[in-house]
Amino acid sequence: MFSIFKRKESQVPVKDNVWMRKKSKWDACVKMASAQANAVFIAWFPATQTELATHFSTYGINNSVLLATQLTTARAEELIIFVEHYPLSHTEQALFKKLGFHQVPVLSS
Repeated sequence: MFSIFKRKESQVPVKDNVWMRKKSKWDACVKMASAQANAVFIAWFPATQTELATHFSTYGINNSVLLATQLTTARAEELIIFVEHYPLSHTEQALFKKLGFHQVPVLSS
């Protein structure tokens, strides 16, 4: 009936990096992309993907900005960085586990 004593499913640890303003977060993404050519930025929503891609083009950055739904495999040579949380943590966790992540960096503002 109730699952009070059920063991909770293990979660993939999330390392949150938080900025006060969205522009500060986008500027940090530019610095990360400049420092790591293999960085791939993942957004959950198309509006966020477009906004970051536009910000990157302003600075001449060519790093990938993908939607989470486009991410089918994680290659070892890529640095995967999520630029936002999905509102439902179980949806996030399902993707993280499917891709075999051990820890996930998420940027928030």
